[in-house]
Amino acid sequence: MKNIMKVYFKLRKSWLIGLYALIIVAGLTSMANDSVQWHKWEKIVVQSTSKAAYQKTRTYLKTHPKADVYAQDFPNDYRRYLETISMVRTLPRDSSEPILAKTIYQFAPLTYDALKTDLLSYYSEDQRNYRSDPYFSTAVLRYIPSVGENGQYTEQVSINKIGLMGLNICLAFAALYGILLIVDQLTKVTAFIKGRTGEVNRLNLVQFIYWAGIPLAMITVLSVITHLTRTLFIPGQYITIPWKDLLVQGGNSLSISLGMVLLISFVNALVGKPIYKLLTLFLGVPACLLAGSNIVSLLKMPSLNAFLKSIAYPVYFLILLVILLPIIMILHKHYSLEQDTFYIKLDKLRLPFYSGILVLVILDFVLTFFLPSRFISTPLDIGLLIGLIVGIPIIFAKLVLNKDVRRLVIK
Repeated sequence: MKNIMKVYFKLRKSWLIGLYALIIVAGLTSMANDSVQWHKWEKIVVQSTSKAAYQKTRTYLKTHPKADVYAQDFPNDYRRYLETISMVRTLPRDSSEPILAKTIYQFAPLTYDALKTDLLSYYSEDQRNYRSDPYFSTAVLRYIPSVGENGQYTEQVSINKIGLMGLNICLAFAALYGILLIVDQLTKVTAFIKGRTGEVNRLNLVQFIYWAGIPLAMITVLSVITHLTRTLFIPGQYITIPWKDLLVQGGNSLSISLGMVLLISFVNALVGKPIYKLLTLFLGVPACLLAGSNIVSLLKMPSLNAFLKSIAYPVYFLILLVILLPIIMILHKHYSLEQDTFYIKLDKLRLPFYSGILVLVILDFVLTFFLPSRFISTPLDIGLLIGLIVGIPIIFAKLVLNKDVRRLVIK
């Protein structure tokens, strides 16, 4: 194992050192930028709000409890502060029921200092800018409505609250791992080390350590350091680190990215030609997700859907690890250079793989005709689905089995 690590490091020395240096620079740059952005936001808050104006707003809300705060006749001078109250940002704006001034008054901080502290809290959560899962949001956009009649906002500030542990960054390193597997194959590095050691499983482990394991570990460490050093750049009264939420977010990001690394390793062990590896990943992952979604929709079991959503991402990763890791190790044991010229390396697995494609075609496209919430509404939709149902089996029969389905049907 040590010999393989030494040999591989010598072959990719400059790339690896450059990558690790880039991660460190990115971490330090992120820390500096976080400080700059927060102080920029502090300046906006100081210039755009005042104690006197806020007290007038509270007084107006108290004396006009039945006023619709988002109606046209609501004074602009007071509307500015509605969006600065954290609890108000969680209220639905598309509801048919008006939002009354007395509701806002209940949420409004008692003093301007309390409001200012809430606005300047570094880890403040802005629900308006969250996606389906807030833990995957890498930054919060903050702004304050202007007093003008146009209803415009002050300059937006993007404040990163999770360091380098964003899902997109972690997935980027998973993608980088996949790219380097293909580069190593094209530049004969895999063949070279295979010829020297005869051990592909260890080579694959070394590739994972260098291109995914070490980078993700560095990102984790740098993110923790970033949170611990916030108070060196930002006043401590505005820093309350939500360690539990950050731990969940980091675990989710790592689990999803490591799961993707595992899938890439599986495809790398199963599929031969690089172009087919890319084709399998780009089409296979969405096809499997769509198949699962269609099955859940067809079963009409809300409890099953709720149960699947309640399972933590690390659990999904562990399940995937238990299933795929033994398969990857077995596939690598039977590796030979000749296999890289085929779509599926092992002859015994070509027909099962093609059968899996047919199953996905049925679940993704044929099943669509029977779903209660199907999107088929025009002849064009029907024609497109039929084209996919017919075309995909024909194309992949040639690629995977090297057979012409038309001749098989005629026979």
